[in-house]
Amino acid sequence: MSKSPKFAWGRAGDEARRQREAEQEERRRHRHEEAGRRRMAALETVRHAEQRRLADLRHRYAGLPPRPSSGAAGPQGAIDALDALNAELAAATTGRHVYRLAEELDEMARRYLDTAASLATGRPRAHEVVAALRALAAEPDLRDRLRFDEPGAQLVSALLAELSAGDDAYVRAHADEAATAIRAHVEKVTLARARHERDRSAAMLAAADVTARLAALEAEAELAQVPLKDAPLAHVALEMISRESVAGRHGEVLVLCGQVDAKLDDMERELDADIDRFTERRQMLAAVVDILPELGLVMDAGSLDESPDGTLTLQVHRLTGSDVTVVLEDDEEGEHRILYLSDDMRRAQEQGGRARQSAACAALLEVAELAGDSMRQEGFTIGEVDWEGSAETRRPVTQWAQADRKRGRNAP
Repeated sequence: MSKSPKFAWGRAGDEARRQREAEQEERRRHRHEEAGRRRMAALETVRHAEQRRLADLRHRYAGLPPRPSSGAAGPQGAIDALDALNAELAAATTGRHVYRLAEELDEMARRYLDTAASLATGRPRAHEVVAALRALAAEPDLRDRLRFDEPGAQLVSALLAELSAGDDAYVRAHADEAATAIRAHVEKVTLARARHERDRSAAMLAAADVTARLAALEAEAELAQVPLKDAPLAHVALEMISRESVAGRHGEVLVLCGQVDAKLDDMERELDADIDRFTERRQMLAAVVDILPELGLVMDAGSLDESPDGTLTLQVHRLTGSDVTVVLEDDEEGEHRILYLSDDMRRAQEQGGRARQSAACAALLEVAELAGDSMRQEGFTIGEVDWEGSAETRRPVTQWAQADRKRGRNAP
């Protein structure tokens, strides 16, 4: 028999695998529900923004003087149409529906400007025409006018100054020209601001969504005591998103959020796999610990070590003073490998003697076989004990040395 360390492969049995799949499905269901709640919250944010815009437009329509000859196209007809649009907006259940209604609201804003400009130029007195045009131009906030159409704001200011300085004949001759320029300027500013707010809202909500997803994955990983791969990289990306948001580059925010969202999909899949792998390995090691008293072995206090890659290492000792190290790690085929190393094996090689070596090897083999039986009783499928040099050996010799270095000694 070889004097080398012993090992065996292991994997979850059918029942354990079904349990892992059920737990994974529950995590996915919870994530799906949380994503749905975030989508509904985002929908409410967008809906409320459009409802505020609609209420403002309704107020403006209500402030227009009545025109009996206008019929359904007049202010009251527009107010009725806005009320109907508001009811549909309140009932919308998807973002696509809300954005379609926002486009209808844009069109009604254009119609309002047509009506307001026509009413302004139709005033009976020249000074009333100028006042009405000035009021129409001032409807958007001056900061928005300069932000979204500064050349138009300057042109409108000049036209209004000329009208104010002109006589009645001049006003009548140039009112339509000024009204056309003012209407175009106000439309450009109004719709640009609405688009800006939608883009800002979309970017803000996308950033909030990826932030919440990452936080949820970190909570899952912490609960399972499993490292979340690439979490630091994801946080760096969130910092970039925050900087772009502060700078008002909403398009860049959406692009970055899309990239982070795709990365989070990968992180979710990897976390699910790691939770399953770590959980199975911990259960396997617990089964090994359960069998220790029958073997006259005692677990060394503080010797249990779990590395970030999921490798578990445990040191146990006999009352005689010899110790055994059990290592559970990945093998080359994606299964669990259980490795058993013994101080007695090392000393037997150093001191020589076939009988001594055979006894040490038999003692370690007994530990490996009984540990395997204990894991099988817990529902795991465990392969036969193997060792370096046997016909079935799959483990490279270089990895034996790596495992021994974990124990702080040279490989025997």
